[in-house]
Amino acid sequence: MAAATVVAIALVGCGGGGGGSASSGTTGSTTGSTTGGVGSVPGVNISPEAATLTVGGTIVVTGLLADSNSTYVGTANWSWSTSNPSVATISASNDRVTVTGVAPGAAVVTVTETTTHQSKTANITVVAVNTTGGTTGSTTGVTTGTTTGSTTGATTSSTTGSTTSGTTGTTTSGTTGSTTGATTGGATTGTTIPVTGTIFYESDFSKAPGAEWSPTNRSRTPTGARWFLGQFGKGSATLSLANVPAHTKLKVGFTLFIIRTMDGNASAASGFGPDVWTLSLTGNSTPFVTTFSHDNGVFNPTIANNAAFYQAFPDTYSTNSALCGKHPFLTGASEVNTLGYVTNTGLSMTSVYQIVKEFDHTSSSTQIQFSSDQNQTIGDESWGLEHVIVSYE
Repeated sequence: MAAATVVAIALVGCGGGGGGSASSGTTGSTTGSTTGGVGSVPGVNISPEAATLTVGGTIVVTGLLADSNSTYVGTANWSWSTSNPSVATISASNDRVTVTGVAPGAAVVTVTETTTHQSKTANITVVAVNTTGGTTGSTTGVTTGTTTGSTTGATTSSTTGSTTSGTTGTTTSGTTGSTTGATTGGATTGTTIPVTGTIFYESDFSKAPGAEWSPTNRSRTPTGARWFLGQFGKGSATLSLANVPAHTKLKVGFTLFIIRTMDGNASAASGFGPDVWTLSLTGNSTPFVTTFSHDNGVFNPTIANNAAFYQAFPDTYSTNSALCGKHPFLTGASEVNTLGYVTNTGLSMTSVYQIVKEFDHTSSSTQIQFSSDQNQTIGDESWGLEHVIVSYE
């Protein structure tokens, strides 16, 4: 057993695991409940505290009641509200809420624990999506807005990696939320990753990956038949890019599938974790290291809701508890249980994250490595990539 959204969060400390799963609720103010009593000196947190998503995009925001030792405490009453439902609506259940972007603008999502009368807020920014698309597959040049093959209004001799003239298939890169729904033969992925800057590379894996990827195996989800690179277990998937124009920063945006029983920050002593996931690239010495969890303790009730099954995302993972992110399972997910994978006991268990990470970088080439150090087989816990965008500034 075992991160379209840009997230910033300031909570620290490893351990714990919150219960409850997202389900439908009402737009506006909603209430929910979880079981358990309030511990001594409890405090309320919200996670993430700030997020940017695209119109139509979603993110899971969680409330957490913890005691003075940062240990999860069950609570009886959660109440959620959105300050601006014309910008962001909510669908709440118990200690978590799914926030959906409706229109560009800003909204504040508030959670109140009504037993202790404590509240916390999350600042939500919604940005417009430019769904012009880009060329997928092996693209080593700027390819936003072009499609392979013959395009009405464009020159029929167009090639991948170059922009052609005409009214169809041409666009400009670098706008917020650009290159979502990348096209291959007219199909769109529908992903929404708010990447800024000049886009250099993009692939949605709806066609076989090019030689820039290693390995190149891909799969289709049982539900929705969505192509993605993977499944992967312990190990890496590497994207090699050359001839990147002069830049000072690289941004890596990607849609990450987390499949089955990932255990987040669970200790090695528990026998289940930690399941550490890393994004790194050559030319930068600071990788993004985190964990994801699907486990609220149902697999091992004797340690439910304690330090075992928190996840570090949207923060970073560290063996130093003072530096390690501590968030309830599924925090920051854009989709929950939509891919069709189930556990060996028949439980639906998947999540999807839209993640953008920025790295200081100046080299004209790089290898971008996505990797996991999980401790169980692919049949029990795995991951994959549905959409990857690389931009530079």
